[in-house]
Amino acid sequence: MDDTIKIRILASGSKGNSAFVRVGDTRLLIDAGISCRRIVHGLRDIDESPEDLDAVLLTHEHSDHVKGMRVFLNNYPETHVFSTRGTLVGCEERFPMPQNWTPIAADGPFRVGEVTVDPFELLHDASEPTGFRLDASGFSMGFVTDLGYWTDEIAEHLLGCRVLVVEANHDPHMLRTGPYPAFLKRRIASSRGHLSNEQARALVSRIAHPELEWLVLAHLSEKNNAPELAIDEISPALPTGDTNIIAASKEPGQPIELAPSELPPSTRPVKQGVLF
Repeated sequence: MDDTIKIRILASGSKGNSAFVRVGDTRLLIDAGISCRRIVHGLRDIDESPEDLDAVLLTHEHSDHVKGMRVFLNNYPETHVFSTRGTLVGCEERFPMPQNWTPIAADGPFRVGEVTVDPFELLHDASEPTGFRLDASGFSMGFVTDLGYWTDEIAEHLLGCRVLVVEANHDPHMLRTGPYPAFLKRRIASSRGHLSNEQARALVSRIAHPELEWLVLAHLSEKNNAPELAIDEISPALPTGDTNIIAASKEPGQPIELAPSELPPSTRPVKQGVLF
């Protein structure tokens, strides 16, 4: 088994979201909110292939998270797709029922290859949206974007991760004074909208720990935030200066590569997601 751990944010923001995670021989795509061409290019650019994906995990049905799925499934029809039933129903008009689809539920961990995937409920204006925690031997990662506020239950799922991808969508002042219409400002700032920098800082303060190696700030608004602003506001929540902090953007990011480390195994019960 290859011990490679590789993460690449292919795109992040209101125009499209997608991330690739490789743990050993298991390859996952989280969301497909950009074109199939961009997904394929983003994978091949780091010597990965869409044919080798073990699963696509969908967080929710909004276009900026699934709009590449129709063409992707046309080209790679055997791809395994994991999502809640609510997400699949919400996607009915966007792409046909996947040939290989497995329904998931919040707080129902399952296995894909070497990785335990633990979905958890988020508070967002979608049908059954989820975040994900990924655990494997020597690796743990939390992925949480598109939520209006966070709870203790959400924070519990993110404790102890080596890598965190956390939404930092907007600066409240920029949102209030920015160009968006009033109804959209209310939606973004609502309890089922998106996390502000301040809310993201509070969440990071709650879950950060000295062994956190990477913090990726995600889903930044191009109109209502700026990478430097988000990093400056959230960095003080980190307990040491040893954590790498970056802001993802609409362009593919540099791959994050890690070596496996000794971590205690997950004690949460799991079901087998894909049989090999």
